[in-house]
Amino acid sequence: MAVVATAQRDVRVDNAELRRAIAVYASVVKQTLANVVKEQARLMCRDMVDFTPPFESKPSTGGQKVGGGFTLKARNKGRASAERDIRKIFAPLPQAQAGTVAKYGNPSVFAAWMNQKMALPEPHQPGYIFDIAKRDGVWLTSTTHWDYFKQVENSAKSRKATFYLQPNMGDLDRIHRRLRGSPHYRVNESKTSEKVYVEDFKMVARYVKKVQQRVGKLKSGWWWAGQMLGKMRQAQWITEQGSSTAICQPKLDGDKPGVLIGNSIARKHSQAWHLFALARNYRHFALRNQIIQILKGDRNRGRILEAANKLKGISISTQP
Repeated sequence: MAVVATAQRDVRVDNAELRRAIAVYASVVKQTLANVVKEQARLMCRDMVDFTPPFESKPSTGGQKVGGGFTLKARNKGRASAERDIRKIFAPLPQAQAGTVAKYGNPSVFAAWMNQKMALPEPHQPGYIFDIAKRDGVWLTSTTHWDYFKQVENSAKSRKATFYLQPNMGDLDRIHRRLRGSPHYRVNESKTSEKVYVEDFKMVARYVKKVQQRVGKLKSGWWWAGQMLGKMRQAQWITEQGSSTAICQPKLDGDKPGVLIGNSIARKHSQAWHLFALARNYRHFALRNQIIQILKGDRNRGRILEAANKLKGISISTQP
């Protein structure tokens, strides 16, 4: 009877079980535990780059394609997500509803709103105020139109809003950081009732590009920690974010070699520990799979059974 071993997918493990798998693997490949620990720490950093957003597809416990978090496709998904979030907050001034402008109570905002609306193709809504403006031709210098507009629109439904006629990058960044919140770093439009209308919307477009250049920062600490332990796959959009958040402290001497790896900003993300657990599960799966491949064959039957007894997630079956 032949023994067939398979590495189960979607197996959850803890740190102790991962250390046990590393020790079994070191014995199987006949390498020093220190060398294996160092290499697996590097690979864990690589896994964390894959499992930290943005990535090509949702990570799974096992079988995740290595490189899903390194690619330009992943970067572009992250940049698109950043732009969507920003545009959930900011909108061009002409998109504001009349009732929102009236209740904001600022005649300068009203004048700028009218000006930009009139520069757009007709029809302009609400039509009555634009008909008056065309008729009189002096609405910008008259408070009569503003007072009448407020009176008519006072009862209209409107959402909470802020208006910026001459914003700077600092204004936009402060608003964005406040409304996206933490630790999720995502704008939940259903929970964000406030809308920010901007006269010069080209400023928002420039701000979007500025924020998009930060995509990859959450990954960079893991990349640089791995690079301190060996070679990492190149991804300029990640590496250019710098190494300031990397944590890598090898302690490979003695009977219990280890490497402390980390990312000083990753823990601020709401899914940090969940993603780390997924990467840890995958690293355990990869080790089990390698052990099985090395020990396959009848002559290693005893060793594969021993590994299966020691490690969670190795399934044994027999074939004639």
